[in-house]
Amino acid sequence: MSSVDRSIHAFPTPEAVARLWASHGAEAVIGRYWYLNNSERSRLNRLGRATLGLESRVVSRPRATTPEQEAAAIEAAFAVGSMHGIEVAAGIRKNGVRDYCAARGLSDTPRISSELQGRLTRDSKDAARGDAAAAARIAARRRHAEQVYAVCLAALALVPDQPAAGRPRLPEPSPELAAALAGFDASAVAAVFPSLTERTA
Repeated sequence: MSSVDRSIHAFPTPEAVARLWASHGAEAVIGRYWYLNNSERSRLNRLGRATLGLESRVVSRPRATTPEQEAAAIEAAFAVGSMHGIEVAAGIRKNGVRDYCAARGLSDTPRISSELQGRLTRDSKDAARGDAAAAARIAARRRHAEQVYAVCLAALALVPDQPAAGRPRLPEPSPELAAALAGFDASAVAAVFPSLTERTA
């Protein structure tokens, strides 16, 4: 959409899109907001539905995770820089973290760096050829991902009033948080709360 179009057509709020979609269907949204592309309309609808607390009309598979587990998976994936790594570590179905992000209206999802992707690919190939060191690195990454996920679960439990949309809300670093996470792996805590470990160093 051009800058001229944007100046003429006001950008709708997610709530407005979600309400119109719920009351009159997708075709009405397309007709009203024809100047937005499909992905923008869908993204606004998801975010609006999450904000308004509307149930999804999509018939989905039975829910195998709790909202707390899904929130922890999102934050853990951001911390380790890998959605797939957290899915494997937490026993979550493939693309589960991506779906959790979409349900919260998050367009900014955890992205694996090209450097990490390269290391993972090399280690996977080397481990398949019997390289014990590569296999050990893969196992260590999985253990770290498991520990980061556990830290996120514990930390998010300290903030029971979570937003329905957007990023889950982690607690602020504090002596109380440090005490609550005292029994967890230090490197996992540092991955989620780097400033917390700096305070206690």
